[in-house]
Amino acid sequence: MSSDYERQRQANIRANMERLAMLGLAKGPVAASAAAVAGKVAAASPRAAARRNTVAVGEAPSPAETAPGTTLRRSSRSRTSTLRYEPEQEDDVQDERKPAAPRTKQSPKVKHGGESSRPSSSSSSGRSCKDMMACVETLQTTWLGRQLPLPAVGAGLKTAVMALVAGTRSAPAFPRLSGVQQWKNAVCLFVNLDGNTYDNTFSQAQGGFAMTWFASAQTNMDSPVIQRLLKAERYDLKNDDSAPSRQSTEAGLHKPEVVLLFCRLLMEPYVYCGRLALVWVDPKTSPLKFTWFLKDSSSMMASCPDFQAMLPPQLGGTRGTSNDDDSANEDEEEEEEEEEDQD
Repeated sequence: MSSDYERQRQANIRANMERLAMLGLAKGPVAASAAAVAGKVAAASPRAAARRNTVAVGEAPSPAETAPGTTLRRSSRSRTSTLRYEPEQEDDVQDERKPAAPRTKQSPKVKHGGESSRPSSSSSSGRSCKDMMACVETLQTTWLGRQLPLPAVGAGLKTAVMALVAGTRSAPAFPRLSGVQQWKNAVCLFVNLDGNTYDNTFSQAQGGFAMTWFASAQTNMDSPVIQRLLKAERYDLKNDDSAPSRQSTEAGLHKPEVVLLFCRLLMEPYVYCGRLALVWVDPKTSPLKFTWFLKDSSSMMASCPDFQAMLPPQLGGTRGTSNDDDSANEDEEEEEEEEEDQD
């Protein structure tokens, strides 16, 4: 004698078969398979039927499973898997405390292939630095000769500097592998000082310090970025009074380009080294070789320990002397300990 549950199941199966017939789907192997399954369900015991899945084999799929653009699969786990989520910089902490919400393939937040279109912790605000004004006055009054703040976890050193120059919370869009960053009102040079060759980068000059800088190997004298650098204020190292020479252009009325310098030692933050004036460029070398004069080097050398730490002792700097001082202090402490032991 069939239980009420089995009778209800058979009624559901018959109703589903009628629905499939109305849709023109209950034909051939499908109808035969459904009928065979219905017979098995009728012969099953109440206990076995209770263990069956709530969706019986042969029932019509639910509206959620037949939604447009959804592909039915054998495993329900494959229909509920979540795509990889890449958090934004502002919500890193919150995302560590809550699971990522599932997203469908139609979500506008996700690109083809499952890569998130949301910005990562090191991504920019979307606006190019070429279209923005650099905060030159803030750099000159607040950060001249000083180490710039370290970035938040997950952000790069240059990204943090670009945000500071822009005066915004997030950095603008910029070419991350380039050592030259162009702004609307300035050009920034980023220089990594190798510990083995830092003493060859700077040189003593009339009125301060000069620096040798090499452009990218992909540029030449006709490249737009080189043309901007060539319009920088000029400086004559032979000038006795250490004053910048007049800017010489074809029209004679061109406003000089502002060029700013950021340097860093290995494993240390960037130091803002002030404004640059062009001394000379060798058009025959590849890459192009520039000689720049650091317009603010005298004032930085007098009162900025961070700037002094990048120069070798032969130029009056303190590069490498801190380690020597530490060693000397350790030697003195050891001698004092030996004297105490003898007493």
